[in-house]
Amino acid sequence: MTAVGATIDASAFERALKMSSPRKSPEIVRELLTQLALRNAAISASKHMKRGGKQPPVPGILTSRTGTGRRSIRVNLSGLPRVAETGSDLIYMAFHELNAKRPRPWLKPGQDEVLRIAPQLALSIWERHVG
Repeated sequence: MTAVGATIDASAFERALKMSSPRKSPEIVRELLTQLALRNAAISASKHMKRGGKQPPVPGILTSRTGTGRRSIRVNLSGLPRVAETGSDLIYMAFHELNAKRPRPWLKPGQDEVLRIAPQLALSIWERHVG
């Protein structure tokens, strides 16, 4: 990702998994990071961007008029099993996320939401793989 992105690092989770099931841990970490990154992209695009069209912008929420920003959200899984990234390579998406005067974050709120469900998701994936 170039303009703006969120990275989820699995090193602490990976260390805990190695103590319990060394042969299964890479599969579990890969699945967890993939699920978290895909959910972050979906949540960011659906919950933290408002479809606007010709309507006026809503303060504090990114209004998508043409859909280009929403369509630019990508998941990069090339760093697996260590890192998964969600973000956009459009410069103006970074501007919306990081703007100090009129912030309209769309990625960070999605990442926060995803990280809240990460422990339950990790447990369910671990149980499915390890039994």
